Amino acid sequence: MKNCTISSLEKFKVSTQYKLVEDYIYKDLKDTDGFSVYRIGITLDIVHEKYTLQEIEAFVEPHFLYVEKEVSDAGNTIQKYILGGELEDLQNFKSIIQNTSAAI
Repeated sequence: MKNCTISSLEKFKVSTQYKLVEDYIYKDLKDTDGFSVYRIGITLDIVHEKYTLQEIEAFVEPHFLYVEKEVSDAGNTIQKYILGGELEDLQNFKSIIQNTSAAI
């Protein structure tokens, strides 16, 4: 995989569901359990074939994050996901992705 980027997904523009906390990180206002209510979007550019959910989970779990959902499959070259986690973990993940060339 090449080019894992942090992105502001269209889904986050629904102001009744999400509140912007800082660049690219949102609070899910509809999450009623109060556990890991923060979200971030990622976009993955696919090199050869679509990545499985297990591969994506293996990529984010070491950062104490989880895959909330796949937002869309924009053809054969891009996958978009919403990740969930604690605010500090999302901030660290965002910093790593923005400052390195992340790959699975």
